[in-house]
Amino acid sequence: MNFLRSALAAMLMVAGAASAATIDFEHADANGTPGGISDSVPITTQGFIFSEGADVIDITNGVWSGNGPAHSGSFAALADASTMVTMTAASQGVFSLQDFWIHGFEGYSGGGSVTGYLNGLQVGSLLLSITDDWQNIAANFTQVDRIVIDAGGNYLVDDIGATIGASDVPEPASIALFGLGLGLAGVAGALRRKAG
Repeated sequence: MNFLRSALAAMLMVAGAASAATIDFEHADANGTPGGISDSVPITTQGFIFSEGADVIDITNGVWSGNGPAHSGSFAALADASTMVTMTAASQGVFSLQDFWIHGFEGYSGGGSVTGYLNGLQVGSLLLSITDDWQNIAANFTQVDRIVIDAGGNYLVDDIGATIGASDVPEPASIALFGLGLGLAGVAGALRRKAG
């Protein structure tokens, strides 16, 4: 019976597995250039892809140091020339966006929005007010496959809390595994009653 309980628990953990990340643009795959800017397009880091509207910039050291520091580490994503930053999972699957940090760049302050989409349909939106101080935006978007940050000017984004594969609705495979586990538990219970 203990074996069946352990097997059921393991199946449910695998079925609900998700990969959480804090995207800080410090990883080598973000193509950050120490002391400068990297405008390789698109940025792919920590399981996510960011649109051509974003560059990775070192704002703690070098030529851009007067605009720092980054929220954490040395690097952040820069959206310049009033571009939007689009974020998707590299797996092209669903994810959740818990929060992110945003900061006006070179004195920019203004308004904007962050919008979540699923299969091309808007599922949530928040208004932003950007200043020259880092501020946390609690988005709490679940079940999205694309995020668009549009702040209407030059701004920095850092420490994005996101979870790939986050799902509030069970997938068919998860339901099947759960049903299999319940079936095994029922068989075990019947065998125990028969033996007793």
